[in-house]
Amino acid sequence: MSEVWQRILIAAFLSIAGCLVTYTLTTSSKSSQTHAPNDEPVAMIVSSENEVQRRLSERLVWRKIFDNQYLYAGEAIRTDVGSTATLEFIAQKTIVQLDPETVVEIERSAGGVNLDFLKGNLFIKSEAGQDTLTLSSGGKTLNIQNAEVSLSKADANSSLQIEVSKGEVKGIDPEQQRIEVVTPLPRQVLYVNPDESRTVAVEWKELPKGYSVSLELGKSPERLSKVSDLKIEEGPPKISLPLKTGRYYFKLLAVDPAGKLPALASFARRIELRPKLSPIALEPSNDSKLQVTAEKPEIEFRWANPGKLENLVIEYARSKDLRVDQGSVRLTNELSSRIPLRWNEGELFWRVSGLVPGTKEAVSSKISKFTMQSGVVATPVLAVATPVPTPIVTPSPSPSPTPEIVEATPSPTPTPTPKIAAPTIDEAVKKDGIVGKNDGTAKVNWKPVAEAKQYQVQVIDSQGKVVQTTKVTSNSANLSNLKTGDYTITLNSIDKAGELGPASSEISLKIPEYSSVRAPKIKSMTVK
Repeated sequence: MSEVWQRILIAAFLSIAGCLVTYTLTTSSKSSQTHAPNDEPVAMIVSSENEVQRRLSERLVWRKIFDNQYLYAGEAIRTDVGSTATLEFIAQKTIVQLDPETVVEIERSAGGVNLDFLKGNLFIKSEAGQDTLTLSSGGKTLNIQNAEVSLSKADANSSLQIEVSKGEVKGIDPEQQRIEVVTPLPRQVLYVNPDESRTVAVEWKELPKGYSVSLELGKSPERLSKVSDLKIEEGPPKISLPLKTGRYYFKLLAVDPAGKLPALASFARRIELRPKLSPIALEPSNDSKLQVTAEKPEIEFRWANPGKLENLVIEYARSKDLRVDQGSVRLTNELSSRIPLRWNEGELFWRVSGLVPGTKEAVSSKISKFTMQSGVVATPVLAVATPVPTPIVTPSPSPSPTPEIVEATPSPTPTPTPKIAAPTIDEAVKKDGIVGKNDGTAKVNWKPVAEAKQYQVQVIDSQGKVVQTTKVTSNSANLSNLKTGDYTITLNSIDKAGELGPASSEISLKIPEYSSVRAPKIKSMTVK
C-alpha cells in the first residue's frame, strides 16, 4: 500500500473516531437521568434568564435546562455571562438565586441537602422548612434555616465572602470589622421610568472619625470601578447615586489618610432598577366595532402586562374620562377575561391599570375605545389585534376618581350566543411549552376544530408585543424569523362567517441562542 493511501486511511480513522466520541458524549447526556427511579427531586428551576445549563450526575456534558424542570442530587447548575437562575429547594422551603457566572452542585447530606458553592454570587432566602440546607465552600460548612444570606466567591481558590441580612447562619467565623450598609437592602428592586435615571441613596452606619469613604460600582463584584465626584451627605452618612435601568453591584471602601486606622470595606451588594412599564390593552382593539345580539353581552378583553404589575384592574365607562357609567373588574394573573356588560350598543372606553410591585403607585394603559352594535343577526366579530405600539408610561394614577372594584359574577348574565370552540392543545405542550430551533423557527400543532375554516396564530414577545400574526387552514403552523428569547403563542378558531373564536390556552415558546459563525468550506485538498 502506498504512503499516500496510508495517510488517507489514518485520517479517515481518526475522523470517524472523533465523531463516535462526540456522538457518545452527546447521546449519553440526552439519555435518561442517572438517578434511581424512586429518587425524589430535591429542587426545581423556578425561573431563568438567558441560557442556564445542567450537568447530570456522572456525566461530562453540560446541557441547557428550562424553567419548571426538577433537579436531583448529584447534578450541577451553572449560569453564563448575562444569565441568572432561581432554584427552589422543596423540603427546605429555600429559594436560591444564582447570578451570572455562578456554579453550584447539589449533594445529599446526612441532614438533608448540601449545596456545594464553587464560584460566583448567590442569594439564599430560607424559611423554617422540614430540613436544613447546608452550604459548603472552600472548607466552610454553613447551616442555613430561616435566614437571608448573600455569598460571593471569585473562583475556586478565593475566600468566601458572606453577608447575613436576616436571621442567623451557623458556621460563620467571627468577621473582621466591616462597613454596614443600611440602604439599599440586599437584592432590592427599584422602578424607574424608561430612559430616565433615578437617584439611589446609599446609606451606611457611621464610622469612627478619620475615615474617607468612596464607592465602587460595576456589573459584577469582580469588575468594580471607583465612582468619582460623589458627595457624602451629613448624618446619617449617605451618597446619592444616579442610576439608569439595569443590574448593578456596589461596594463601599473606607481608608484613613493618616494611616492610623485599618482599611474597611462593605460586602458587594446587588441592586436592580427595572423599567416601569404600563400594561397594554389588546382586545377589543381601539376603534373596533363589535356586533352583538345578546341584551347583556359578555365581551372578551385581552391585555399584556410587560411590567409585571400587581392587582390588575379593568376600568370601563361610557365616556373617555371614565366618569360616566363607570365600572371595574379586578383581574387575575391571566391575560384575558370575559366580562358581562350592562349595554349592547354604543361606545365604550376601557383601560387596564395595576400597581408597581412593592409600591402603591398605579400605572395605566392607554384608553381604548370600541363600539357595540345591537340588533344584527350576524355573530360578534372581534378585530384582529394589530402590532402593539411601544408601551407608554403613566407615572401616576389618573386624576379621575377610582371606581369601586367589584368581582365579575357570571350569574346575572344570560347565556351568551354560542361561539366556535377554541383550539385544544395537548397537556404536555401546555405544561412544558415548545422549544424552537436555533435558526429562529418553530412548529406548533393543535387538535382540529370541526367548525373552523381557518386558525389564527399570534406570537407575543416578553414585552407583550405581538410580533407575528398568521392565519392557516390546517391544524399546524410553521413559525420563522424569530429572535432568541421567550414568547407566548395564542390560537383562535375562525368560523365560516369569519368570526374569531375565543383564545386557546397560552403556549410558552423558547427560541435558543445560536452562533452566526459557519464552519469553513473546503474548496480543495492536496495530499502529499
